[in-house]
Amino acid sequence: MKKEMTYSVVRKVDPRNPELTLGYYAKAVSTAHADLRQIGFRISRKCSLTRAEVESVVVALQDEITDSLLRGERVSITGLGTFYLSVSSRKATTPEAFGHAHITGCKLKFTQSKAFGRRLALPLLTGPKHRRNRP
Repeated sequence: MKKEMTYSVVRKVDPRNPELTLGYYAKAVSTAHADLRQIGFRISRKCSLTRAEVESVVVALQDEITDSLLRGERVSITGLGTFYLSVSSRKATTPEAFGHAHITGCKLKFTQSKAFGRRLALPLLTGPKHRRNRP
């Protein structure tokens, strides 16, 4: 598999020190979109399952991950990483005053495994594709 990533150079504020002047930073560029059908086809070429069977397994995996997360479980997939939920809320003055209305959002979080991170580490870079970031 070719390990290549395209990036552009954008002008923006340093997030760690917003008082400084604007600088130029790399930004990953998506050059295409892979949907479940395409990924299913690619996987089916590497194993004995058909594209439809692969898609069925992926949909079942999505369902199981969702159910596990909603039960309060963290979901670890060896070699890939861990999925978990995070909630944000407004402040309550006491634990007794806290209610469902204080919760403002829920996010799906993902932490990659070390092995997965190594596979993605410093791919062959192509670019930069210069793009002006409007102030």
